[in-house]
Amino acid sequence: LMLGIINGKIDTFSETFRRKAKSQLLQIGTVSQDFLFNLNLVMPFCDLEELEILLAYIFDQYSKYQVDNENLVILESILVSYIERTYQEKEFEKTKYALTFVDKLPKNADFALKRMIIGYYSALLDKDSAQVTRIRNFLQKNGYSTVISKLPKLIN
Repeated sequence: LMLGIINGKIDTFSETFRRKAKSQLLQIGTVSQDFLFNLNLVMPFCDLEELEILLAYIFDQYSKYQVDNENLVILESILVSYIERTYQEKEFEKTKYALTFVDKLPKNADFALKRMIIGYYSALLDKDSAQVTRIRNFLQKNGYSTVISKLPKLIN
């Protein structure tokens, strides 16, 4: 599974393998680092409805859950993936829902790039072309041209 993800070969996994990976890795219970890590792994195998349920569960449990830096890294990766996916699939209400949760997370300079990407999607939803341009320019000036190439452009 890990090699397939690293090598960009997840599209070649059979549906049987995808179902088995989800059922073995996603054990609903306490939101833990293992749960977040496993969710991050199998997100590409989940449809949006499944992800919405899982994220609602995480959001619900968040207030009871101790978020340290390691868990925050994984949680923000999950949120960025979810925001990117919902935006690509034009599920903008789901994107907005995830953005509201991001605002509740602790601010930490270690996660500035992820926050910048999340802010970019927020600006896209708000159709704030000035903010989109500022973020793209900032990323370009700081050597993140690869990140920029993967971001969608503002649609008027």
